[in-house]
Amino acid sequence: MRLHSFASIAFTLFVAACTIKEVRPQNAAATPPPAPAPAPVAATPTATPAPATPTATPATNTGGLIGAGIAKLDMVKPNIFGKDKPFTGAIEGHVFDIPAGTNSLPAPSDWFKLKQIATLWSQSWDISARDFKDGFPGVPGNKDEWFAIHWDGTINVTKAGTYNFKMISDDGARLMLDDQLVVNDDGLHAPKEATGSYSLTSGPHHLVIDYFQGPKWQIALQIFVSSPNMMQKPLTSSF
Repeated sequence: MRLHSFASIAFTLFVAACTIKEVRPQNAAATPPPAPAPAPVAATPTATPAPATPTATPATNTGGLIGAGIAKLDMVKPNIFGKDKPFTGAIEGHVFDIPAGTNSLPAPSDWFKLKQIATLWSQSWDISARDFKDGFPGVPGNKDEWFAIHWDGTINVTKAGTYNFKMISDDGARLMLDDQLVVNDDGLHAPKEATGSYSLTSGPHHLVIDYFQGPKWQIALQIFVSSPNMMQKPLTSSF
C-alpha cells in the first residue's frame, strides 16, 4: 500500500513537469527587437569652383595698332601738329620715332615695333608747306625729322552723302574711314596732292590719319572735305 502511494505521487510529479510552461512575470518588460541598420548616406558631391571671370580691360581709342604700356614723353606745349592736352572734339595722335632712311608709312603690323615718343591732340589738319624746326617740345633731341604720327578717333557726320577728300602731304600720308583706305599719298616726296571719295551715313565714323616726315626741313599735311552740298573746307572732327 505504501509502495503504491509513492508510485502514484511520482507519476503525478512527472506529468506536471512535462506539462508545465514558462510563464513570464507580468511586470517584466518585453525585450525590444534589434533596431534596423541605418541606411547608407550618399556622399554630397563637392562643387567645383567656377573659374574666375577675367576683368575687362577698358578699351582704348587706338585702332588696335598701338600696344599698351609703351613708354612715351608728353609734349610740354603745343606744336604745329597738335596740342599737348586733350580738348573737346580732339582726335588723339601718337608720335613715333622711325629709322632714318624710311621711305613709306609703317605697315599696320610694324607700329608695335616703333618707339612712341609723344602724344598730341588735333581737331583739324591744315598745315601748309613750311619748314619745321620746332620739333616736339619736351621730347629730347628736338625730333624735327624721321617721325610718324598715327591719329585714331571718331568723327561726326551731320548729313549723309558722298564726300570728296583732298590731301596734300610732305612726306607720306593716308586717310582711312571705317577701316577703308580713302586717300593714299604715301611715299617720300615734296608736297603732293591725292584725292578720294567715300559715302557716309549721318552719325559717328571711325577715322585714322597716318603721316610721316622724312629728312628735314619741309613738311605739309592738309586734308580737305567737300560734297555736292558743301563747299570744300579743312577736315575737322565734325562736319
